[in-house]
Amino acid sequence: MYNKGDTSYKTQPKFISTEIIDHFLNKMDAYLINYEYPSFNIVFHGGEPLLAKKELYEYFIEKTISSFSKHNIKPFFGIQTNGVLIDAEWVEIFKKYNLHVGISLDSTKESNDINRVFHNGKSSYAEILKGFQFFKNSMGFTPGILSVIDIDQDPKEVYDHYKNIGVEYVNLLFPDEIYEENYIDDLRLGKWLLTMFNLWLNDKTIRVDQFEVLMSIFYGADYVGDEYYGVKLNNTFILETDGEIQANDPLRVCVPNIHKTKLNVSKNNIMDIIENPLAELYYNSKRRLCDKCNNCQLSDICSGGYLVNRYSKKNGFDNPSIFCKSLAYFITNVQNIIADFTNPSLEEHERITNLNLEEVMTYCQNNDYKENYELSKFKN
Repeated sequence: MYNKGDTSYKTQPKFISTEIIDHFLNKMDAYLINYEYPSFNIVFHGGEPLLAKKELYEYFIEKTISSFSKHNIKPFFGIQTNGVLIDAEWVEIFKKYNLHVGISLDSTKESNDINRVFHNGKSSYAEILKGFQFFKNSMGFTPGILSVIDIDQDPKEVYDHYKNIGVEYVNLLFPDEIYEENYIDDLRLGKWLLTMFNLWLNDKTIRVDQFEVLMSIFYGADYVGDEYYGVKLNNTFILETDGEIQANDPLRVCVPNIHKTKLNVSKNNIMDIIENPLAELYYNSKRRLCDKCNNCQLSDICSGGYLVNRYSKKNGFDNPSIFCKSLAYFITNVQNIIADFTNPSLEEHERITNLNLEEVMTYCQNNDYKENYELSKFKN
């Protein structure tokens, strides 16, 4: 998301201050009084979060635990890192505060060397693996892996690579792509996902978050979903290093500065975020679909797709995902695979039914749908 034209990060402080942390926790105190949460997740992200001093994390975490305890709420802490700076001192902090650690690694070495290089242009792959192995050896278990999907990589090679380095959990992210003038969904993403799904289904030695979420939705689990699948509300907000409160910051790839809100924990309440039009759309994006998606038989599963992938200069966010046909191809095939395993003794209304792939794909390839003015106000 930092390579799509938005350079607002250059005006931000490189590190959050203790003053901003104190403002944040004061505002969280008021927020938690009004909302009965059993837990709350705080994830340290970047940039590269391990560039911040260890003392800053201890300050943030200790004060958060103390603040949340007044409301009988347990905060859970995570950190997303490239793993390069992981050492014995960091491991002690991970252990002390039970931090969930995710390491960013883009599938194969080839892909990682294209998309995740150091500022001097050199490969980060060996250093990332070194950090991954150091964490594994020190903690006794493996960290989760976050990978942006690279359809130019053979999915079997990607899956085998994960197994070879000892990955046990991976979260596959869609590329932060928006509509371009000549963009064509050639089904490569859908076919890539389906191949990876079949590898996972027949092996199950690696947990793949995206597939687990999708399976849970098919089997009717309550309130399951993420930003890609399902109908539940999105539930993330961003605290920037200068104290600004934002909706999910990958939205910046759509238009530079579109994610900026001018809401700050030094003067605003946390819930003021929902009065920001883009943030309100983000939180309710599963229910704010274009006409085409509203009338699609997959609408309760893909829910129009990831909001970032819906954006075009012409219609704003009032589009299906740019990966619409790929999602339809993948979801339909997965549902049919699962349907074949459905217990025939179940009542008809309890069964997962087969879908007609040709019918679904024909509908998704039809570009004749009305524009919804309400969602089109976010145009460039």
